[in-house]
Amino acid sequence: MDTMYTELSLAAAGFVLGIFLMAVYDVLRLFRFLVSHTPLWTGLEDVVYWLFSGISCFALLSVKNGGEVRIYIIASVLIGMLLWDKTFSRILPALLKKVKKYFRMKKR
Repeated sequence: MDTMYTELSLAAAGFVLGIFLMAVYDVLRLFRFLVSHTPLWTGLEDVVYWLFSGISCFALLSVKNGGEVRIYIIASVLIGMLLWDKTFSRILPALLKKVKKYFRMKKR
């Protein structure tokens, strides 16, 4: 029973990490929306983001699971990312357009 609890807590931690990583990426998207970027800077930001994501996943596997790679942990990270992307990330572009329109109206 203890092993099952450990595995469920690892899956939950992976799920939360996936949600967190996509939320961080949405903040990056917001920054890109507000500040214009060249393709070079966009690429560099993406590299830094994916390095951060990889290190975060590695840290989860190292600290919580003794460095053992378990497919269900990776799957739970991906499921968390997909869930965030298919729900909250869909709201962001519409919200950004409203904010941009609001600030344009305030300027006039």
